[in-house]
Amino acid sequence: MELGVFSVCMPEYGLDDTVSLLKAIGYDAVEWRVAEIPEKIPDDIPYDRRYWVWNESTVDVKRIGELAPRLRRMCDEAGLSITGFDTYLTSDRIPEIVPVLEAAKAAGVRMVRLFADRYAYDSEKPYNDIFSHTRENIRTLESLAAEYGVKIVFEIHHDSIAASASAVMRLVDGFDPERIG
Repeated sequence: MELGVFSVCMPEYGLDDTVSLLKAIGYDAVEWRVAEIPEKIPDDIPYDRRYWVWNESTVDVKRIGELAPRLRRMCDEAGLSITGFDTYLTSDRIPEIVPVLEAAKAAGVRMVRLFADRYAYDSEKPYNDIFSHTRENIRTLESLAAEYGVKIVFEIHHDSIAASASAVMRLVDGFDPERIG
């Protein structure tokens, strides 16, 4: 069993420092947060929002192709495996997902996390329409996952069509469990 850390919990540490600290503490793995990074530090970030607004242990989704070889090298040298790239992309953002899949393949990462499509009580579209549309996207994503040798998983999260274990099971039902989960 590997003991790992999701890099979101290390907002004050850059990528290099995250790897160094995890190695020093004795961890086996890291799951990298992959998200858009602002060009400059926003003014007046509330302390409780630093995880999401200016997290220095985040891989910039726009630069992931460039950063993937460096991440792999750093982690290999430290003896850490990379268990996943955790994005905030939804299934309808396929053009943005493909570079993450390419980077995962380059870095030897076997899992990419996506968010299920958004849904809340005040959503403009009916749940069943969003659900059907997401499943259509997952058909495309399943083929891409096979092409890049990764598994795409969907986070169980409020304000999404996968807000419970039973909802996400229904969402991925019938897809190849080696590629979609």
